[in-house]
Amino acid sequence: MYSYLPFRSLTEAQRGLELLRAKRIPASLARRPAAGGCGYGIRVQTQFLERTRAALLQAGFPAGEGMGP
Repeated sequence: MYSYLPFRSLTEAQRGLELLRAKRIPASLARRPAAGGCGYGIRVQTQFLERTRAALLQAGFPAGEGMGP
């Protein structure tokens, strides 16, 4: 199962993805059809969701709202 983590911009999503890859958290850039905002985010396996959220929050990304399966 996968979770989708939305971001405010494509650039922010790309930076978040770079951070996760540096921390060896498997993730990919994803476009969510018919989404509000920029529509880009990160797709991550649900088993890595808590670790992903913690890494993004620690790095100062506005993570939390809208993050889920």
